[in-house]
Amino acid sequence: MSNKNKAKLFLRLKVNFLNLYTSIIAKDSWKKIKKCDVLLLKHDNNHNYLYENKKYSTLIDSIAYFYEKNGYTYQTVAKPFSRFIGEGVSGKPLSVNSSYFIYGVLNKVFKKLFNSNVFNRTSLWIRVLERAKPTIVIGVQPDMYTCQACYLANIPVYDLQHGAIESSVRHYSSVKVLSDPSYALPSGFLLWNKNSKETLRRLMNIDKNLFVVGHPFLSRFQKNLDDDRLVKSAFDEWNAPFVNNKPNILVTTQYGLKEYYKTDFDILPRELIELIKETQDIYNFFLRAHPVDRNKQISFFIDEFSEYSNSINFIEVTEMPLPILLSYTSLHITYHSAVTLECSMYGLKTILLNPELGEGRTLETLFLDERENGLAELVTINKDKMSESIKNSLDDSQQFDEMYLNTELEFLKLYERNGLPYE
Repeated sequence: MSNKNKAKLFLRLKVNFLNLYTSIIAKDSWKKIKKCDVLLLKHDNNHNYLYENKKYSTLIDSIAYFYEKNGYTYQTVAKPFSRFIGEGVSGKPLSVNSSYFIYGVLNKVFKKLFNSNVFNRTSLWIRVLERAKPTIVIGVQPDMYTCQACYLANIPVYDLQHGAIESSVRHYSSVKVLSDPSYALPSGFLLWNKNSKETLRRLMNIDKNLFVVGHPFLSRFQKNLDDDRLVKSAFDEWNAPFVNNKPNILVTTQYGLKEYYKTDFDILPRELIELIKETQDIYNFFLRAHPVDRNKQISFFIDEFSEYSNSINFIEVTEMPLPILLSYTSLHITYHSAVTLECSMYGLKTILLNPELGEGRTLETLFLDERENGLAELVTINKDKMSESIKNSLDDSQQFDEMYLNTELEFLKLYERNGLPYE
C-alpha cells in the first residue's frame, strides 16, 4: 500500500472513530419515547434530502407523512450509531447509541464471567418497545436484536427496501435465512416493485412475506396532492436545469468503488468522462453525486466539468428531489446505482457499466429483471460502445407505472391488518 493510500486509510479510520465517539457520548433520549401506533427506524445514511432546513429521509419520513395525515401516531428512533438526532432532523429521532454501546460491552463481560445474557442488546430494544407499544415497526435493515425483540413482544417488524438488492449483501441472501434463527429475521420485506420482489425471492429462497408497496417518495410526487407541502414546495423551487431541445442524460454515482469493487477509478471511469465532454454539444448531462460522498464528488465534478456549465449540471441536480429530476430525464447511465430501479418505474432505460453484472460474475443477478425487460443494458466501458448505446436507448416517452401510485394505501392496509403478513 502506497503512503498516499495509507494516509487516506488513516484519515477515514480517524473520521469514523470520531463519528462513533461523538454518537456514543451524546446523551441518549430513547427513554422519552411515547406510546405510538407506528415505530420507525432510520440511520444517518437514510437522509438524502433537506426539507425546511432539516435532514429528511425520503423513504422513512414519507411513511411518517402517510401515517400522520391519516390520524396515526408515530415515533422515530435513530439506529446505532447515528449522529442525526433530535430537533434538526425530520421526525426528531431519539437516540439509543450510548445504551447500545454499553449493553454490548456489559454483555461480553457478563457472558464471560457469569455465562449470562442479561445485557443482550435485544433487552434494550424490548425496553424501547415496552415504552412505545407500537402496532408495527418499520425500518431500513433492522438488525437481529431489533427483530428478536419484536418477535418476543409479538410485534411485526418490516424491512423497507432502500436501494438495490444484490447477492453480495448478506442481509438479502439465503445464507442469512439458513444461518440465522427465524426470530432474528424481519416479519416481512416491503419492496418498491415486482422486479425487486422477484430478485429477493430468488436470492433468499423465500416466497412468503414479500410485499410490493411501491416507492414512498416517488408516489408522493406522482400524486402531487394539494395538502402535501413538501411536494408543492419542491415543484415551486425546482425548474428544468436546461431549457433547450437536447436530450437530458442522468449520470448517477456511487461511493467506495475503489474500496469495495476494486475499480481503477473512484467516481467515474475516464472513458465516460471523455465521452461526456465530447458529446456535451448534443446532449445535456445531469451528474448526480451520491449523498454519502457528496462534497468529494462535487469537487471532482468542478475540476472536470466546470467549463461546460451550459450543458453539464451537477450542483442543482444533486440537490433536486429525484422524482422531479427523473421527469426531465431521457436516459440514465451508472456503474450500478439503485437509481436504476427508480428509473425503471418511470419507464426510463439505464446503461449499466459494471462488468461484474455479466453472466457468471459476482453481481450477475443485480438488475436481472430490468435487463430482461429491456429497461437496463450492460455496456462495456468503451467510448464507441457507450456512444452507440446512448443513441439506441434515448427515449422521451416515459410514463410512471400506475400500479405503484397507491403506496400510501398499502401502508395503511399494513397497519389496519394489525401488521400481520398479508397477500
